Amino acid sequence: MSIEAMKAVIARANNDKDFLRLLLSNPDDAIKIGGYDLTEQEVEMIKASQGQARLNDEELEKRVSRGFFRLGP
Repeated sequence: MSIEAMKAVIARANNDKDFLRLLLSNPDDAIKIGGYDLTEQEVEMIKASQGQARLNDEELEKRVSRGFFRLGP
């Protein structure tokens, strides 16, 4: 696993609402556009997070402020 690449994706998602929206709605495009070198397993972890998000602005703000993504189990 490329922890540094995952950290970079998480940092960007926490600081860039538009990127977070794209990451949640279309992770493959977000990763490609961002130029991130993630393993298949890391991409699947991100995709698994999609169902946990509500993309209205209020919920998005809460998730970004709490650090929506976590590394590890």
